[in-house]
Amino acid sequence: MPVVPPSWCAGVAGPQLSGFVYPEAFSPHRIGSSASVQLKREQFMSAPSHNPGVFPLHAPQVEEVNSPRYSCVHELLEAAAQGRPESIAVEFEGRSLTYAELHARANQLARVLRMHGVQPEVLVGVCMERSLEMEVALLGILKAGGAYVPLDSSFGPGRIQYVLGEARVKVLLTQKSLRSSLPPTSAQILCLESSWDLIANESDQPVPSEGGPSNLAYVIYTSGSTGKPKGVQVQHRSLANLLCSMREEPGMNERDVMLAITTISFDLSVPDIFLPLLAGARLVIASREATFDGKLLRNLLNNSGATFMQATPTTWHILLESGWSGDHN
Repeated sequence: MPVVPPSWCAGVAGPQLSGFVYPEAFSPHRIGSSASVQLKREQFMSAPSHNPGVFPLHAPQVEEVNSPRYSCVHELLEAAAQGRPESIAVEFEGRSLTYAELHARANQLARVLRMHGVQPEVLVGVCMERSLEMEVALLGILKAGGAYVPLDSSFGPGRIQYVLGEARVKVLLTQKSLRSSLPPTSAQILCLESSWDLIANESDQPVPSEGGPSNLAYVIYTSGSTGKPKGVQVQHRSLANLLCSMREEPGMNERDVMLAITTISFDLSVPDIFLPLLAGARLVIASREATFDGKLLRNLLNNSGATFMQATPTTWHILLESGWSGDHN
């Protein structure tokens, strides 16, 4: 699965920031544990085997960190939301949704998606501008039992058409502003704005869950810089493990604010859009313009009260060049 390395999970700090540093990771206990795992791995790799493709039952396993192994991601998010229904879950340019409102809308969308044949292992494309509706779409797909395939509108019709066909996307969620730029596709196209009156007629109560942790949560396609783009499939169990691990370390709770700036077509975005909802925190989605403009991003950081932001080194450089000097939060 695409894993977000700790060095990418950069927190809001001073201009010397290059990523999270965890002093606890260098404690004697942690060092000893790491050495033990390394020793076991070396012993395993050097053990004789008549069939290199067969792994012995006593092979060392990496223990998942506080991961509910038998839950889907949307089930974990629903459980987290129950204790904070009136708290703000997500914000975008002055608009917001509470946890109750976000899940209610996602439940309604999930019911409509099931009417369109979405179930476990069915892929649903998402080609939308950054917005509250984008968050509703991603959560609604998971609740319906499907897996989302993010499509950045900046990719161009050729790449979008390739991914839609190669992934055999059954339903494509989009917006009116993007509809005319989409390439021909056999997928059912659902524009959320024009379809919302229909969607709003559905029950907003929790949708009976289908599928399990071994089913797909999302498929993200590589850039294709070394050939044709390839889809990376990620199951619910892997995503749940990542999110539960990050909730514990570096750690996030209901007092935190995550500023999301990464396109959903890049795997760095996955903790952005789901981790705050698991931790009871507040998610602030940056506009596309703010993700490229250092001054806009600096102002958004300052005004949102962000305590977390993940970014590439290029984005941190742009931010520092804009005059941002860090934030003690």
